[in-house]
Amino acid sequence: MIIESSVTCAEQVLKRDMDQLDAWLEVRRPVLEDKTLGDSIDAVEEQLQKHDDFEKMILAQEERFNAINRTTLVQLLWTND
Repeated sequence: MIIESSVTCAEQVLKRDMDQLDAWLEVRRPVLEDKTLGDSIDAVEEQLQKHDDFEKMILAQEERFNAINRTTLVQLLWTND
């Protein structure tokens, strides 16, 4: 019973974390879908800066993505035993 309760709690935390990351990505979708190439050097440099900023944001979220990945792997191992 304690194990089932822990699994349920872990599943709730996983779902919450996945929902938060999904929302985080959804807000940033326009940046990913932006096809603007820039029509001047300044515009291109601005696009490059946006890209660099986005990469930094992804790296800052990396641990959250990895934590979800670890959790799902543990759940797969747990349910396959």
